[in-house]
Amino acid sequence: MKHARRRFGLDLRRLREQAGLTQTETASAALLSQTMLSDLERGTKATKRSTIVLLDQALTAQGALLRAWESLNTSSGVPEWFEGVAQLQRDASALRIFQPLLVPGLLQAPDYARTQLRLGNEDATDAEIGDLVGTRIERQSILKTDRPPKLMVVLNEEVVRRPFGGHETMAAQVDQLIALSNKQRVTIQIITANHGFHPGLDGGFQIIDVPDLGHVVYLETSASGFPLSDAESVERFTGLFSDLRGLALPPDASRELMKKARSDFDDYK
Repeated sequence: MKHARRRFGLDLRRLREQAGLTQTETASAALLSQTMLSDLERGTKATKRSTIVLLDQALTAQGALLRAWESLNTSSGVPEWFEGVAQLQRDASALRIFQPLLVPGLLQAPDYARTQLRLGNEDATDAEIGDLVGTRIERQSILKTDRPPKLMVVLNEEVVRRPFGGHETMAAQVDQLIALSNKQRVTIQIITANHGFHPGLDGGFQIIDVPDLGHVVYLETSASGFPLSDAESVERFTGLFSDLRGLALPPDASRELMKKARSDFDDYK
């Protein structure tokens, strides 16, 4: 969201300069402080629609500024690089996901998602974070269709043990993982902490199998993602995922470990 605000701020500044107005003149005409206008142009503050309408009128922008603001506020909140991944997930016949540190977005409970999204969007309002959470939860609808993709997930034990967002948040999150693990086309396996170093510690990834398209690997960072579809990369990460599944507990034992982790969170209440 903060990157989208910066783009909007650049649009606002461009329209102001095209109108030949200073920040002081524009702020006065739109009944704003000069400081607020400066914050909007730098993309560090959000504002309401009525303010944008006044700014659009002050700049004689003929609706251009309002359209830019509406585009900002009706966007999905999914990073641009991830829009393609989200579409591939919707079309997928199978998903293989490994995460060493965090619960994957497709499996996140609302409060867990809110905690993670707040970390990545410190300047966002509660309403904006709520919209991002809604988008993330909506993406999970692919798991509730009549024919959902086959989902295989491998997590480090740390993912279900660390009290990310607090003990109550994690209790709800582990409850959701346990429930998902009981679904027919979902497999969740845990690599126990006693394995120490293993090849998956380099980072998370997912392999998306799409009919008529083949396999796509996505390597993810907090800010971007890297798609790989060449045969060598697909073969390498397919082999890595198979190795990680071999290191992990079987599905039933993984479910019992998650139940124990869930019980441990109750001890902190």
